[in-house]
Amino acid sequence: MSGPPVITGAEDTATFATAFPDLVGQAGLDTEVIHALLSGEQDVFVAACASPLDSPLAPAGTLCPARPWVCLLYPRAAFAPRHLPNLLRLKEYFTRRATHMTAAQFLQVFGPPFHPAG
Repeated sequence: MSGPPVITGAEDTATFATAFPDLVGQAGLDTEVIHALLSGEQDVFVAACASPLDSPLAPAGTLCPARPWVCLLYPRAAFAPRHLPNLLRLKEYFTRRATHMTAAQFLQVFGPPFHPAG
């Protein structure tokens, strides 16, 4: 479940398509999960989640309680063009919050998922 997110531009599409079966295998995903990710069935605001009921942040079978920005770093999150409007909304949200908070306050509120204690 670890590894960098897959980001592809127009020039990388053919390479990505060729590598896709191996990427799916490495992520431990099956055909049913891939269908759910691509169809939008697994959408959770800013991404599609391969395992919303199997989160490291909640008991198995419980919907993941993570804030939307945590999905940005989760290796089983998939981002599709349909997520762009909500990603832009999230960016605007961060921009608005940042204008009303000091850097320390901003990091205190939004930083813990990215820099866990301990």
